[in-house]
Amino acid sequence: MTRINPDARHGNAPQPGAAAFERMVLDTGSSSVLQRSELLGVGAEIMDDEKLVERLKELTVWTGHRQMSLEDVATIQPGLGRIMPEIGARTWKLYYAAKAENWPLATFQAKEIKGLMELGAFTRPKHEEALNQFMEENWKGVQDAVNKKDFAAFESAFHKAIEAANAYHELKDKPYIVWKLPDTPPPDLDLKPRKKA
Repeated sequence: MTRINPDARHGNAPQPGAAAFERMVLDTGSSSVLQRSELLGVGAEIMDDEKLVERLKELTVWTGHRQMSLEDVATIQPGLGRIMPEIGARTWKLYYAAKAENWPLATFQAKEIKGLMELGAFTRPKHEEALNQFMEENWKGVQDAVNKKDFAAFESAFHKAIEAANAYHELKDKPYIVWKLPDTPPPDLDLKPRKKA
């Protein structure tokens, strides 16, 4: 059983802050129900988990632009169809930054790629194991070479990682997705390392 303030429902959500958080208690431990009973006020009720889930579905938050339910927030999270093209663009930039020995830019792109892969693993749990495995087994060599500023090691690890990535596409029933390194550097970046003034 969980205790929740009925004023935390759709349309009556309390204002943000610590007091508002305390007004909507989501702890399922019986001790927390007793310890926080004073915070809940007169209209508080005890409900089972099923009823709590229904109440949470009714709950909305103001984003600064519109009211959104928790389901709305979940729906707008990016899937791999949105994340992977950005990873591809950053991978392209990573390669040519490393080739130009612009190691700060290569480090930045590698960090961003890692973050996007982690985001994809989080938002799409059915791909989490494969994405994490790719990063550990296939991307680590790329990252290590960037850290060592070793283009020969980078190039070897990079091409192996791309081959592995395309194998994962096949494994995930998407053999029509075959990423390849463009023949030219990205036109939107000057890849020469800048000298400090």
